[in-house]
Amino acid sequence: ALGMVVVVLVTIAFVLLLEMRSQQRQVINHYFTAVNLSNQHFVAQVDAETAVRGYALTHQTSTLQPTAEFLSPQYAAQLTRIEQLLHSDHATLTRLKSWNTATENWYQKWAVPNIARVRQGGTISPAEILSGKALFDANRKAYQAYSDQLVRHRNAASSALSLRTTLLFFAVILATVGIAAAGVGLWLSIRRWVIDPVADLGAETRLVRGGQLEHTVDVRGPTEITDLAHDVDDMRREIVAQLAEVDRNRDRKSVV
Repeated sequence: ALGMVVVVLVTIAFVLLLEMRSQQRQVINHYFTAVNLSNQHFVAQVDAETAVRGYALTHQTSTLQPTAEFLSPQYAAQLTRIEQLLHSDHATLTRLKSWNTATENWYQKWAVPNIARVRQGGTISPAEILSGKALFDANRKAYQAYSDQLVRHRNAASSALSLRTTLLFFAVILATVGIAAAGVGLWLSIRRWVIDPVADLGAETRLVRGGQLEHTVDVRGPTEITDLAHDVDDMRREIVAQLAEVDRNRDRKSVV
């Protein structure tokens, strides 16, 4: 029974180890990476919004330089990577899509047409600047909702990892204690059923060998050892009988 408990504990520890490694990959490789990439993604958006608004106010082409990152292939690849990292977290992916929609809404409805207008020599009124700001604020709000959920799920995954680590720690301790207890139990069993009976048989045999031929050899233990003790006792009885016969013959010769 104890051996079965040890096997169960070792199995549980192994399963927990696999789950912990899976949770570790999710926390470190997925959520933490997604958080970092998302922050970089949003920073690129803020820089682009500032650049477009600055261009609308100053008409200086140089102010559009920060939009280069926003329009780069690396920026698009970054979004794809975030989606891959969160492929199993459907709720957070939904928030990510809402954020991306808000970004596209700001860029296509305000940034693109107003950049084109300024390039053609037009001007942007303060009211239109505020309109663009409102669209980007909606984008900021969508990002915040996505980021909050992403961080919540990351924290939940971190807590799950911590729990599995703790459970694994205790499972290993219990398994170690169980193995030690099984070892002690095995030693006690061997001592009870093998070592002690053999030692008792040896002691009984030494008594007979020392001249106590009337001492009955009686040992308790497993069948093999008790059978051997009975054989030794049979030999003792035979020796006693032979000695008695020798004594009788000697007595008859004395009488004659």
